[in-house]
Amino acid sequence: MSRCADFERDCRSIREQAPLILNITNYVAMDLIANSLLAVGASPLMSSEPREMADLVRLCRAVVINTGCIETGQLEAMNLAAATARTLGRPLVLDPAGAGASGFRTQAALELVAEYRPDIIHAHYGLSGLLACLQRTVPVVTTFHGSDVNEKSVRPFSLFAHLLSQHSIFISKKLAN
Repeated sequence: MSRCADFERDCRSIREQAPLILNITNYVAMDLIANSLLAVGASPLMSSEPREMADLVRLCRAVVINTGCIETGQLEAMNLAAATARTLGRPLVLDPAGAGASGFRTQAALELVAEYRPDIIHAHYGLSGLLACLQRTVPVVTTFHGSDVNEKSVRPFSLFAHLLSQHSIFISKKLAN
């Protein structure tokens, strides 16, 4: 089956199920994530309030955690959502945005992986993908956006991330070549 046929089949399945997906993310990515989920037939639910995490995870079919721009209370919400997802057997996706940019973000991502072992790590940018791949216990999908492939100083790291990732996504065919 072709990738297009697989994608179409997966989108049909998502539309039929219309899953509610809890997202703990940052304000930079929030609209994009919500609109992407809506485009494939899922329903986004956004929150970072620790006091409602257990209730929201119970309502949702999956939990997505993005560690970019962690704000006060958000790390607590991430831990509560991840713990509840694990208890209820819900899929857990970690996007370690910003891991490597600061010790706090890096430590938060490492602790989430160690404590809750997400089902998938979806890293955006080659260097984040490489850092994610170094843990080798959770499958990694890396999305390459351009500067991580085109800049000579970063390209070798991105190529290594591509080799180690279970799946790579390139935002254009030109980047993939």
